[in-house]
Amino acid sequence: MGISEGRLKKRAVSPVIATIILVAVAITVSVAVAYWMGDIASQYTKFESAKIVSIDYTSNHTITVKIKNIGTTLMNITEVMVGDDTKPFNGTCIIEKDKETTLIIFNAEWTSGQKYQITILTSIENRYVKKTIAP
Repeated sequence: MGISEGRLKKRAVSPVIATIILVAVAITVSVAVAYWMGDIASQYTKFESAKIVSIDYTSNHTITVKIKNIGTTLMNITEVMVGDDTKPFNGTCIIEKDKETTLIIFNAEWTSGQKYQITILTSIENRYVKKTIAP
């Protein structure tokens, strides 16, 4: 038996098996790329959004505001205004997504029947405004 006869007896991978392997590799790579692109896209599509759920005028110098984070990232409240005046407040300054918190605004003198604008400012300079009439 010569060298050329020995080579002829070796068999290659079947074309069907080769096709199956190529398709499996292509699917695996495309799934990996899809997950990677999804992670990148989610980093750039995070947004801050809030809803002022309610405003209660609890005494002559206090206003209670319930606010819910309806965005996809943390929200950091930095300032609360009644009209054009910045007012001190207590409560959680950082609200997780899909969570609600209560802010108590101090030194907020109000008069029954008057219109007031409550403005919540965040660390990324978003403003959430609600106008109400004091009871």
